[in-house]
Amino acid sequence: MTSTSYRFDETANVNSGSGSQTNVTNNHYHAQQRVRRSLRFIAAEEIRRRAERFVAPAGFPFAAFTRSSTVVLAGTSESGARTTALMLLTARGNSHLDELRVLDDRGDDEDPALDTTQLKEGERLLLDLCAADDERVRAMQPDLEAYQAEVTRKQARLVLLVRPDQVFLLADSLAALRVDVDRPDGAEVLRAHLAPEGIGLPDPPPPVARLADCLRSDPVGRIADLARVVVRARDTGQGKTTGTWLAAAMAARFERAAQAQKLFSGDQQAARRALLVAAAFLPGAPVEALATAEQALHDEIEIPAAEEHVLDGTHLAERMTAAHLRADGCRTVEFTDFALDSALRTHFWTYFPGLRAEVAEWVGTVAVSEDMPYEAAADLVDRYAELQLTTGAPEPLLALARSWSDHRRGIALAAQAVAIGLRDNRTSKAARRYVYHRATDHSLPTSFARVLVDACVEDIAPTRPFQALVRLHHFTRHRDTKVVGAAVDALVGLVRKHGLHRWLLYRLLDQRMNSANRAILLALDLPPHLAAETRSRDDLVQLWEALLCDTTRVVPPDDLWRWIGTDPALVVRACAGRSALLNELFVLARAQVRRANDPQARQAAIARAETLLPLIDAALDTSERSGRA
Repeated sequence: MTSTSYRFDETANVNSGSGSQTNVTNNHYHAQQRVRRSLRFIAAEEIRRRAERFVAPAGFPFAAFTRSSTVVLAGTSESGARTTALMLLTARGNSHLDELRVLDDRGDDEDPALDTTQLKEGERLLLDLCAADDERVRAMQPDLEAYQAEVTRKQARLVLLVRPDQVFLLADSLAALRVDVDRPDGAEVLRAHLAPEGIGLPDPPPPVARLADCLRSDPVGRIADLARVVVRARDTGQGKTTGTWLAAAMAARFERAAQAQKLFSGDQQAARRALLVAAAFLPGAPVEALATAEQALHDEIEIPAAEEHVLDGTHLAERMTAAHLRADGCRTVEFTDFALDSALRTHFWTYFPGLRAEVAEWVGTVAVSEDMPYEAAADLVDRYAELQLTTGAPEPLLALARSWSDHRRGIALAAQAVAIGLRDNRTSKAARRYVYHRATDHSLPTSFARVLVDACVEDIAPTRPFQALVRLHHFTRHRDTKVVGAAVDALVGLVRKHGLHRWLLYRLLDQRMNSANRAILLALDLPPHLAAETRSRDDLVQLWEALLCDTTRVVPPDDLWRWIGTDPALVVRACAGRSALLNELFVLARAQVRRANDPQARQAAIARAETLLPLIDAALDTSERSGRA
């Protein structure tokens, strides 16, 4: 923070020097809808939501996968090509949701791009190259062809998403699979997004000013945003008909920016602008929270305290009225004009870029203040995140998450902030990289480590399970045993869910058999078909040999006895004919039989021991004949 005061009073230009300039462009009408932490987003839920609102382009489903196991979709974000790809892979949200995986065009830390060893039978795969430059697409040609061949061999399905101008960069074999995705009818898109919310759009749509132009030319995503604002207009009482809700939404898009500019303009005090900013971030919060937040903003951006008595001059209600806030006895922060809050936020963020760092600090403080209810704090996090991720990297948001995780009121907010960064297509890769580097920090504060372990499971694994597993494996080396336990449980749970036992066996073979890897190995139960597979069983035996390198006593007796009951031949084979280890197994079996007091438990222990002892004798006999005993 600098020592300069009164910076809110200065004329605000986005950039007057030679550096780059980044503006938030006319997105103030977009009311981001957040899924509360208790209703966690997963990929399957998002795909079903999109399927419910999907308007198929002409020719869908393009006789999908009849010519090849790969389809090349040529389209743009304006046409909704990514959603079309997801619908193609999941039969419009009806199948294979658990087999869907999103690929990256570049390797991410320890998870390389287009790794054929990670391919599973029957997987559904999406590779989006629309943001890749020409050089990168051209360089990927050989890898793509090899990957396509493996997709066919594994009876998987791959959709390659490219811009129309990128098709010529692909190998001829892939270019031949091109299918063009055209923008669907805008009115149909709006109708499809309103219908699940219980709003019917007449045909033709109401004659609302500028609506026809928007439906004719706007990108699909922008029309979806418009639908969300229409829903908000209905929910906040902006009229009683679809036409009035649409009119309010269009006014939010085209009129509020000018209104916000007017409110910020003129020769006015910094304190008045500070109230506008604080209120713009806090609709729905109690008025008491606004008063606290206003003072916190004054402190953060160094507005000098007023010298007059609190009862002198204009009081809060008068200042709220001047700022177009309701001051008629309403106990919560509400603007008199629909969607003015988002317009004010956008205007401030765009034209006062020098205050963004201070606002981040302010959000961090206000969100966990005692007079801020959770719902209001969660909405504040959403509003800040939308602005930050529109104009910059996710690190400031994730830094707030780290600080909130240390606060008793902030754990849920920390989880929310991390989830937003990981789910946003603009920042998900940078956010995943952030999680990776924190996972390798074995001294990371425990509270934040637990938040990131959960995020690996809930926000990374649904579409990128291998990356989630890599990060969780690093967390198993954390210095705090609670983090280690949570990471091991999460890792083994994901392996079971996604059937990635082979991957984990390969990874463990390259690792030192430390305490964390011992815990993973002991918790890892192979499905019967894998346990009988020669390669997987050999790998498992090799790991158990490393585990029992010097003594079987490195494994807790109950865990070892459970494994003997599950797969006695594996445990005996892992002793590698060493008589000392085999004798320890015999001693363990004898102790388990003796300690079983209940007749039924004793009978079970005897049966298990009787299964084990012949295997021990056979191993000793083989060892003696080979001279190893």
